[in-house]
Amino acid sequence: MNRVAFKPLPTSRCYSKQISILPKRTSVSHTSFQSYKYASTLNTSVSNSVGISKPGASSINVANSFNFSLGSKRNESYSKVIKEMLVFYKDGIKKIFTNKREAKLLKIKQDNGQELTRGEFQLVSKAFSDSRKLIPFAVLLIFSPESIPFILIFAPGVVPSTCVTENQMKTKIKTVNETRDALVQSVLATLEDGDHMVTKEDFNTVDGIFQLSRRFGADFQLSAVEKIQLSAYCRLMGLTGFGPKFMLERRLSKHLDYLREDDNYLFKAGISELSLDELRLANEERGMNSVSRDEKQLRQNLQNWIDVHLSADPVVPKGLVVFSRIFRNLPSAQ
Repeated sequence: MNRVAFKPLPTSRCYSKQISILPKRTSVSHTSFQSYKYASTLNTSVSNSVGISKPGASSINVANSFNFSLGSKRNESYSKVIKEMLVFYKDGIKKIFTNKREAKLLKIKQDNGQELTRGEFQLVSKAFSDSRKLIPFAVLLIFSPESIPFILIFAPGVVPSTCVTENQMKTKIKTVNETRDALVQSVLATLEDGDHMVTKEDFNTVDGIFQLSRRFGADFQLSAVEKIQLSAYCRLMGLTGFGPKFMLERRLSKHLDYLREDDNYLFKAGISELSLDELRLANEERGMNSVSRDEKQLRQNLQNWIDVHLSADPVVPKGLVVFSRIFRNLPSAQ
């Protein structure tokens, strides 16, 4: 039997060839891993430096990093103003009760036959007037305190005198004076455009007003004056011009009754003793502008009012007393 002899395979060579045809394994050495880790760290640092953040990253949100504190400061300022207003109104309400107690004592004094001074008379009048305004003002204070400065301009009769700040009073006077100027221009335009039985020269003197009273007294009775005219009269005097005719007539008549009593005190004491601030207030209460008027003109206008209002012969009707103030608001009125 013939035997076949097999040659031994060249293992080292053949093995190396087999290895070479197999897919190569990817092996990561320790050195390569360190290089990859360094590169990853470097990329992350660069990304953070330019503000790029991946969703879910723990870096600071750029959009939330800005400071928007202006709104909060305004809110704090607004809250501070509201708080100061509430404190002022609280003190004003306390003053109402204090004035009312003093007014009751003064009424007892007057009932016992003792005469009040003008200052005491004004305290009594304002104390009882303020007490009647207390309930509606308290409701307004609870539900809408920020609207009070606007209410003072459009409905001044709602706010008690003890709850009006100095700046609010200046604003009110400015607004009323602007209304008076508009009414004056309207009346002057009417006199120039149409045929009227009166002229602005008729109102230059007290005697001229007396002549008008004798001729047209019945026409100027408040009951004969139409609603639109009564509304203008009220606004001229610094009163609210809203409401039906009977309410306007009563409001205006009541104010003039108070001024008649005050005029009697001024007539007895004389207006020479009034300070400049008292003169301005007296003119404003009587429908005459006090802004941009010197002291001499303020005294002349006040004296003109007293002479007309307290006249006994003739008795000047209330409507004519008020209407005559139109011509005392002219810049050249003396």
